[in-house]
Amino acid sequence: SIVESFKNPIIRLVKGHRRLSQQIRQNQMVKLFSGNILIIIEADTIPTNINVLSELLKPLVKNSIPKLGMIVGQAVRIPPSSFFERITVYGDEIKNKIFNEWKNGENLYKSNGHAIRAFSRDFLSQLEWPKDVSEDSYAYLRLSQLSFSIVKQPKALTFVKNVSNFNDRLAQSTKFVSGRKSLKKYFPPEFVDDHFNVPRVLILKHLTNAFFQEPLLTFLYVLQVVYLRTHTFKTPRFNPLYRPYQSTKVLNAKYEK
Repeated sequence: SIVESFKNPIIRLVKGHRRLSQQIRQNQMVKLFSGNILIIIEADTIPTNINVLSELLKPLVKNSIPKLGMIVGQAVRIPPSSFFERITVYGDEIKNKIFNEWKNGENLYKSNGHAIRAFSRDFLSQLEWPKDVSEDSYAYLRLSQLSFSIVKQPKALTFVKNVSNFNDRLAQSTKFVSGRKSLKKYFPPEFVDDHFNVPRVLILKHLTNAFFQEPLLTFLYVLQVVYLRTHTFKTPRFNPLYRPYQSTKVLNAKYEK
């Protein structure tokens, strides 16, 4: 394997021969690592260049942020390859503008797993992922509950591909809705809703702006959201071994040295 090709005693490959869930595997990683910072980069993302880690860890080098719990990079969508994907990518652009403005960009939606993340040992000592939650949302809520700091590093970029067919989009939406519901088993419901519910005025503002720029794409995106909300209203409970979104697994993106 690529990892085994590096003949360095500090590099260790841990093999998992069964699919257990991301939550369980990350708990295993926490127990195995012995450093001060754990960096997690998901398998369906690619760093954009050789400087991603140095950009991500700059707040640690400066050591100027009290009770630093997590550092989060920025995911970059690769250009769409189909009209359906173009709709979802444009929708993501709208959401990104909303989330950048809400709470000055310091919110649950800006810490999703597609962005490379670094966790401090102090925070990890108080974090254990339940197997039936969305792991990135749980980490953010736990961090907020414990009053740790989070820092965004927008130059620590990773490529990610959006879903390109409706079945994957529906599965993605089902996972999100069921994951939000399951979080209320571990946090007060009002606490969860406070971190998920974006002000409607802010949503309307950015949808209006988007409509004047791209009326067709905006209309189709809103139509897609309404349909998904209707069909995921009575979603089953969260399944940690969800069906992978196969259309997101092939990234035709170029890594810059």
